Amino acid sequence: MAKHFSEVKRELEQSDGHMAGIGQQIKLSEEARDARNAGRRLEDENDETDLIGTMKKLEDLIAEQRQSNERIAREMRGMVSEMKDVLEKVEELRNGAADAQHQANQMALMGVANAQQKAGEMTIKNVEEVTARSRKVIDSMVEESKKRIERLSMVTLPDRLFYYSKWMAVILVLIILVHVLWGMLV
Repeated sequence: MAKHFSEVKRELEQSDGHMAGIGQQIKLSEEARDARNAGRRLEDENDETDLIGTMKKLEDLIAEQRQSNERIAREMRGMVSEMKDVLEKVEELRNGAADAQHQANQMALMGVANAQQKAGEMTIKNVEEVTARSRKVIDSMVEESKKRIERLSMVTLPDRLFYYSKWMAVILVLIILVHVLWGMLV
């Protein structure tokens, strides 16, 4: 089997260096050279196979990365689509809330207007009721006053009769005097 150069070098360094004869040294140096050459050939073959293997691994990794990137891109598109849907729903909710707020404001304004109208109607109704009661009270007071006046007039009728009678008597006396004077003069 071929030995790697570093292994041969290690073995040489470990040996005590006292080898018998030059022939053995030449034999060892040839073996070392053969081992070095064999090691270089193996390294070159390993480099080529390692390079090809590495290239295949890189191509496989690139393909896996592309697939992973495509999968991630699909997932991201799906997430973006979901986020868009969520955003649209939020926008709809916001618009719905704004519409509901506007409607609530309008209802409140209508409620205030209706309350004002009802309050106005109730005030008019109450004023009419008070006016009707006041008219009744005034009419009853007028009737009572008329009745009192009639009673007073009945009570004061003899006084009036006397008053009118007195004036009638004075006028008759004057007429008689005028007639007597006229008769004297004529």
